[in-house]
Amino acid sequence: MEEVNSHDVPERKWESWGRAARLVFNASYSGALAKRYNGIKPEPWKAAAWVAAWEAADTVDNFRQVKV
Repeated sequence: MEEVNSHDVPERKWESWGRAARLVFNASYSGALAKRYNGIKPEPWKAAAWVAAWEAADTVDNFRQVKV
């Protein structure tokens, strides 16, 4: 899996995320798009997948910044 901004995340946000967060975003979004459930229209599904991937990446990045 690459950490290339292949899904057009705004550059400022993409650059603020660490490598792990970028990988999580790409994997989450690509995986969700590949497994679209029958009966859900493509546009709402893409929006939901985007939000879920964004939140997952933010969570990973926030965890990276926690000092124990």
